[in-house]
Amino acid sequence: MRRIPVLLLVLATLAQPVSAQSIRLGVSAETADGSLRYDGSARLNLLTRSAKIKGKTSRGDICEGTAQVTADLAQGQGQLACADGVTATFSFNILSRVPITGEGVAELNDGRKARLRIFR
Repeated sequence: MRRIPVLLLVLATLAQPVSAQSIRLGVSAETADGSLRYDGSARLNLLTRSAKIKGKTSRGDICEGTAQVTADLAQGQGQLACADGVTATFSFNILSRVPITGEGVAELNDGRKARLRIFR
């Protein structure tokens, strides 16, 4: 009978470092002409400084991408690809660490520019 609580304690202890290694951030972007908006989130791994990004556009297209952040958490860059064929490359600066906020710019594959915002 005592094995179950011990097993649960071991599993809970093993799970804590995984959640402590990453944080979830909000990400939004809008093209300069206002024709397209993106809303999503990024899961930033604090050990590798890499992030996985997921979200969707104002037209409902699903988008996924990746980003890499510098070791000092000051800036980063990445790529995003959406189901409708729109892709973007972006760069950003972290403006505040507590809470994490940032802003940047993106260029879409059709030449449009977008402003990027990162928030917690």
